[in-house]
Amino acid sequence: MIKVIKLHTIIVFTIILSLLLPSAIVKSDNVEQMKPNIIDGYNVISQSNNLVLYCNREKAAIAVEDKRTGYVWRSLVDKEELNLDDKNAQLVEYLASMITVSYFNAAQKDINITKLYSASKTTNIKIIEYKDGLSLNFNFTRVGISVALDITLDQDMLIIKIPVEKIVQSMDKEIVSIELMPFFGASDNSGDGYIFYPDGSGAILRYDKGNQRSERLEYMSWYIYGQEEVSIKNVYQSDMDGKYQALLPVYGIKNGSSAVLFAATEGEEDTRINVYPSGYVLDLNRAGFEFNYRHFYKASLSNITIKGRNTAKLLETTRADPEMIERDREARIFFLADSEANYSGMANTYREYLVNEGQINQVIQKSDSIPLSLDLFMGIKEENMLFDKFIKMTTYNDAIKIIGEMLKTGIDNMDVTLKGWTKGGYGLYPVNWPPEPSLGGINGIKSLLKYAKDNNVKLYLANNFTQADSRNGGFSNRKDVVINGSSIAIADFSKTLFLLNPMVAYNRFVNFIKALDKYDGSNIAFEDIGDYIYHDYNKKNPSSRSNTIATWSGMLEAAGKAGKSVAVEGGNKYVLKNSTRLYDIPIDSSNYHSSDETIPFYQMVVHGMLPYTSKAGNLSHNLDELKLKWVEYGCMPYFELTSERSIKLRNTEYNRLFTSHYGDWIKQAEDIYKEFNQRLKPVWSQRMVLHERVSEKLYRVVYSNYTTVYINYADHDAIVDGYKIGALDYLVIDKGGKSR
Repeated sequence: MIKVIKLHTIIVFTIILSLLLPSAIVKSDNVEQMKPNIIDGYNVISQSNNLVLYCNREKAAIAVEDKRTGYVWRSLVDKEELNLDDKNAQLVEYLASMITVSYFNAAQKDINITKLYSASKTTNIKIIEYKDGLSLNFNFTRVGISVALDITLDQDMLIIKIPVEKIVQSMDKEIVSIELMPFFGASDNSGDGYIFYPDGSGAILRYDKGNQRSERLEYMSWYIYGQEEVSIKNVYQSDMDGKYQALLPVYGIKNGSSAVLFAATEGEEDTRINVYPSGYVLDLNRAGFEFNYRHFYKASLSNITIKGRNTAKLLETTRADPEMIERDREARIFFLADSEANYSGMANTYREYLVNEGQINQVIQKSDSIPLSLDLFMGIKEENMLFDKFIKMTTYNDAIKIIGEMLKTGIDNMDVTLKGWTKGGYGLYPVNWPPEPSLGGINGIKSLLKYAKDNNVKLYLANNFTQADSRNGGFSNRKDVVINGSSIAIADFSKTLFLLNPMVAYNRFVNFIKALDKYDGSNIAFEDIGDYIYHDYNKKNPSSRSNTIATWSGMLEAAGKAGKSVAVEGGNKYVLKNSTRLYDIPIDSSNYHSSDETIPFYQMVVHGMLPYTSKAGNLSHNLDELKLKWVEYGCMPYFELTSERSIKLRNTEYNRLFTSHYGDWIKQAEDIYKEFNQRLKPVWSQRMVLHERVSEKLYRVVYSNYTTVYINYADHDAIVDGYKIGALDYLVIDKGGKSR
């Protein structure tokens, strides 16, 4: 056993060293002798220690050689690499293009989108070289559209920018979107590698699984930070149909011992990530950013009712925003080699970028223990025929009792969030003050806050500043709500639920935080603003998607400056800078048919920096399995409980809380809290630097302090690296080879 432990220690040390100290990576044996594998016509533009940037002037294409591995990343697919004899001319142009531009003719009544290819014979191209890079200027002379790419090599990173001031449109030809290098790093199924994309927690499409996929392939697409279409349906069901938006503006490609990570760093809020599996149109696996430059909306041509039926839906048409989104677009491409060339290396690279740019908050400290996250559901109205009935689930005194019971068991580090504590209870937005009288009112919540503070319990008041229900009043459904391009308020079918204009939401937040001045020990849990953004044509306070991000970020920053801890529902990248805790973070993906594996990419970026929760333990069909998922994904243990039995919620809109009585779950909460702090506390403040699937139901996670955690989801024991991991259990091994 001693030999095994020493071997394990050496393996782990080598892995950690290669991930944390890239300069210490041993290069491939033959790299020094390897000559640039560049086809004729490419010239050197710039070099760094590890990269060479080339340009083919004739084809207006680039290539990047990674000197560490000798691998060459090309922006196009050459005829020599793919049999294009049976492909149509348009597809051949697509394969050879640095960019494609989609546009429509505004002079025509109907919107018919046409695509332009930079490799088209009719494109006039001008190439300008400058220090460390070049500018590619594409003039689509036939339609009067021009676009420029400014490309710069910066150490081991390529920066590509599309300056908005260099975009030219003709009077009636209006740009819809631009695809950036749609075939960069494209590979067929024979390659050794995969494509990573930020679907939920993250997912990968493996090349060698291509032959096992359905013949009815579809491409996959994610709009970063939330759907482009503004609708109540998309907002109230942000993961509708099991589909997630991209929380992080990144994707990656691994080809053999080389990999790239693409990160959208300007204009990402108006960007899609598209992934195409081999077999969809072409036998190539490929991915790319598509930058959106114009919003579309549905416009009704009729409000006539025939035989009681509204014909508006039948006569609905699509309209385009006449104004282009005036925003620079930028993508950074990070190049990884050897042991870094995998999704773990991509996550480490992106985390380092966020840290260096000051875009993620360092909250967890080395000495911190793992908190228990506890939501207490307080109350909600039950709708009845004549009079609504308020359902009390947990009063403020009940909350004191529950927290006290938890403290007695030894749970001495808790983050407690109150849901449904405001007047009228849960869901009665935009009412957010005062505290519900029947739960104990102002005196009751003050007593609870004092009790929590005296016992070092962090108490959050959950609130929603983005949604509004007309049944509650308190807002104008004409002036305060989100308006679409047809000057119509965004609402549900019954015209009851609305979205609030971002500036209106901000002003309500300001009033709310002023009211909290009198409530010592209170913190804020923001619902929804980490889940989605939207644009608004409200004439008084118009807001683009980037404006909305600035507003949400301003709310979080203001809360922090007011001395409040800030919990945020959802984890879109823009909340990472000013949050102190995240909740409702996905630990799965959409499970598209083309996806082969779900991975904790998001968690690898965030772990050790910010605490986060996923699903509530009491709402899982299998708590033992969910606990293993918490371990693998580095989550806080989390429960959503009440004082009353959940059967009282059966006729309310919150009947999903099917088992919640604290007496039924306090023992499980205690056991998991103590177990996590006994076994996993050493990695709580550490960065998750390696995650890999050892076998179908066995995973290995390595942390920056050289600790390894093995997670076994199988119903039988497993042996790996000389260690035995029990069935449905996990094993923690420190850097000295000692188990916990």
